Amino acid sequence: MIRSTALRLFILAVVLIAALWIATSIGDYETLRAIILTWGYPALFVLAVVSGFSLIAPVPAVVFVPLVVAVGLNFWVAIIIVIIGMTIGDGFGIFLGSTGRQVFDEWIEVRWLERVEKFLNRWKLKPEFIAFLYAAFIPLPNELLFVPLAFLKKHTGKLFLAAFLGNAVFNIIAAGVLVGIVKLI
Repeated sequence: MIRSTALRLFILAVVLIAALWIATSIGDYETLRAIILTWGYPALFVLAVVSGFSLIAPVPAVVFVPLVVAVGLNFWVAIIIVIIGMTIGDGFGIFLGSTGRQVFDEWIEVRWLERVEKFLNRWKLKPEFIAFLYAAFIPLPNELLFVPLAFLKKHTGKLFLAAFLGNAVFNIIAAGVLVGIVKLI
């Protein structure tokens, strides 16, 4: 796990620049093109699952969509694969939070959890809606919100749905922008 924010941003920038550069010049590399045509969707799925559990990988899988589109793979199929993979990765975080609660329940001070619950109830905040907005529009690891919400025993099915819908919005917007940039270059 990479803890330094600066290092994570640097790695993200390097991978993004490399993916965009390769996407713009993929026609010059027939071997790489053939590999991506063969393994593009499965590799994208594995990358999406790993990046969906953002505590492992600092790079969102959506940065590779322009690359697979540049070799001729379908944009929408790639987006759906990334959305499903990232949601599965977020599901690991939700599972970690709900399982962690079961393991640590006897050691946790109940008053702390009651205060968080009161805050959510007082402001009439629906955690699933906030989770959706966070996943859709905040470019930070989803686990920062999903693990604690699952730990607070929020409905995991609704959190999973919020992760799916938020990932859909985020990845469609991000992929559209990145593919547009590649077309402009």
